[in-house]
Amino acid sequence: MRKTTSSSRSRLLGAGVAVGAVGAAALFAPQPAFAVISVTTDLVMPGDTVTITDTTTSPAPFTVSNGSRVEVTTATTCNAKYQAASSTVFPVSAADSTSSTTVVTFKVPAEATPGPNGVVKQYRACVYGGDTVNTSSLQPTTNTAGYLFNVGLAPRLNNAAGPSGGTNSLTVTAADTAAIFTGVAAVGAYFSSSTCPTAYGTPGATLVASNVNRLSNTQTSLTVPAAITSTGVGPKSYALCLYNGATAASTLLSSTSYTVGKVYLSNTSGPSAGGNGITITATDATTYSGFTPGILLVSGQPCNATYETTDDTTDPTYLYRVATAKVRKLSDTQVAFTVPTVARVGSWTVCTYNSTNDGGGSVVASADYTTIAAAIPAAIRPSAGPATGGTEIVVSGTDFPTTPGSITATLGGVALENIRPLSAYSFRATTPAHSVQANSPLVVTTSSGVRTLTNAFSFQNEIIVAPRTAPNTIGSLDVKVTGTGFLSYNWPTNPTTYGTSSPTATDSRVYLVRGTYNGAAAVSTDRKANAPVSECWNVLVINDETLVCSLVLDRRFGGAAATAAAGAEAAFPLTYANTTGTGNKPNVTASTTSTVWEVTDGTFSQDDVGQPISDGGTLIAAGTTITAVLSPTRIVVSQVGTGAGGAVTDAVVGGPVRTGVTTLTASSGATSVTSASAVFTQADVGRAFNAFTTGDIADGTVILSVSADGKTAYLNQPTNAVVDASDSGTLRAAAPVPNGAYTLTVVSNAAVGAATSDPAYTQSVVSSGSTFTVAPS
Repeated sequence: MRKTTSSSRSRLLGAGVAVGAVGAAALFAPQPAFAVISVTTDLVMPGDTVTITDTTTSPAPFTVSNGSRVEVTTATTCNAKYQAASSTVFPVSAADSTSSTTVVTFKVPAEATPGPNGVVKQYRACVYGGDTVNTSSLQPTTNTAGYLFNVGLAPRLNNAAGPSGGTNSLTVTAADTAAIFTGVAAVGAYFSSSTCPTAYGTPGATLVASNVNRLSNTQTSLTVPAAITSTGVGPKSYALCLYNGATAASTLLSSTSYTVGKVYLSNTSGPSAGGNGITITATDATTYSGFTPGILLVSGQPCNATYETTDDTTDPTYLYRVATAKVRKLSDTQVAFTVPTVARVGSWTVCTYNSTNDGGGSVVASADYTTIAAAIPAAIRPSAGPATGGTEIVVSGTDFPTTPGSITATLGGVALENIRPLSAYSFRATTPAHSVQANSPLVVTTSSGVRTLTNAFSFQNEIIVAPRTAPNTIGSLDVKVTGTGFLSYNWPTNPTTYGTSSPTATDSRVYLVRGTYNGAAAVSTDRKANAPVSECWNVLVINDETLVCSLVLDRRFGGAAATAAAGAEAAFPLTYANTTGTGNKPNVTASTTSTVWEVTDGTFSQDDVGQPISDGGTLIAAGTTITAVLSPTRIVVSQVGTGAGGAVTDAVVGGPVRTGVTTLTASSGATSVTSASAVFTQADVGRAFNAFTTGDIADGTVILSVSADGKTAYLNQPTNAVVDASDSGTLRAAAPVPNGAYTLTVVSNAAVGAATSDPAYTQSVVSSGSTFTVAPS
């Protein structure tokens, strides 16, 4: 039969049955019932709320209408008068506190921080009748002890509830930012039915945990003693107290709440939408013997004294009946049931009865249960990382459970690793290895259900290059590239020698780039927006994660727009010349006081960096090179001008340097050439042979050094044939890759605009591992 609200309440079961779960904030054991002074929550962090209840005095101790003010102090007593802020006194603003005649609440100020490594630190809350410095009086005036509370991060338990009678094992894990066991040789641990003392003291032997084993700076394991019991039908809460030893003087490290009961649940939380299954296990072998149990879920009140068949959805008290068809007795010690849909998120009590008759039977046992809102992921930071995995990410959102192991998740269909809850608003995890994929979905599973965040994370091809530096005088360098997915790339099938146009526009390539490669068409030109400087040619794929290629350093790509527009880079020029300006040569103003020169006729580009600039030695000193291009009309050179300085008409940038190089001799395959006279100078170092008679010295062969007497030049590659005195040629400025830092980049499609036209396009990301430096040896 249906009871009215009033008659139903008149039969509520009294002492011995829990009202509901200890809230997640109640990190210490609650104060004894009907206590005249209480401070909750005992263990807090800056920004958390503390509530002080004091009914010890008459009249009531505090100022009404929010007139009371709170100061938090590290001192041993409260001052008689309100104090100004100092290194030991932290006033709480009026906006962060409220008060009535018996209750004061306040937010913990930012200055009240935990001890080293997150260990708890005790503070004293002092309440005053106002906030006038040295005038407002302490409330009550005799309460110089104030109200004690602790600041720290409570550790987590692998199971926050367990069977009455203990003997089960627990693992204590420190909060993510609190390595509370750092420097502790042996951990002391015991259970208390009240708050944890600041010193270990002399706890009862039956309350001391056994098999306490410090596993790391953040973890300790222990066994719950048999004396940890619940004598009534309802659960009982204890504080698990952790110390830096087991001597009387050992100090408190931290504390957390642990609940035991005559029965315990397979899951202590679940979605408010219900539908999840729970198993109730009893510690007494005859708990459910001889009857079919009935189950009620109640909130905001104790368990009904008898079973009831009609729901009571009156806010703030609720009662929901679990349909008999949703209850299964498995044995005399186990009952399974399906949780119904309930009206609120929060603490509930699962009450089991020895009858299913309306108004019949009595409570057999109860256990705490919490309904939770659906955990909803909102964002990942960072939102991209290497496909090889290992990126530490933080997932933010709402209503995440904070118990270790309560969250599982996949990213792009692969399980996240090392998930660590941080708060109800975030958890930390490590990305798995995954194929290269943009906008992978995140799927989070908790006891409240499954939620998906689309376009959450991009797995990028982060590569590692070895070696990572070389001079630009060695020709080409074999480089090992480690990454992922190389077997699926479309590598050129007809490589010949570098500098030819054998790849097709859509082939995969390994490029050397200044900064981040951008293959989109540049504005007002058909070159790429950030084109490569050179290429790692002749790719040999070893496996899906490794390839080897030859990085060209003694020459770089040219600037011919037509070949770039066709999708292939311009051929490697053997030599280089800037032909802009009147007479196909630029004009500059050669300053004698500054190395920043203005261009009066012509245009400079990054292709000019590293090239020599000369005018026959009149106004530009011999050996001057362009070290930087600031704009098309402004360059930086290696030294100031000579003589009177001034306008230079037709400055030579790159291009022919010296013609008529003759009287050289060398054997076939030699790496040096000689002359009977001083043919070479130190200015020839870095120049390249061009159009030598019959090709005895290959075009592009670079002079690495010149002997002191000027008779011998040492080359970067062997001669093709015998060189005799009848041969002649030209020395030109070579076009090596300029010294500096670059990024080696693997692109799946080298065509102009492939990033937008090719849905499967990928390119490796800029990282410390992909950096390559060109520098003198």
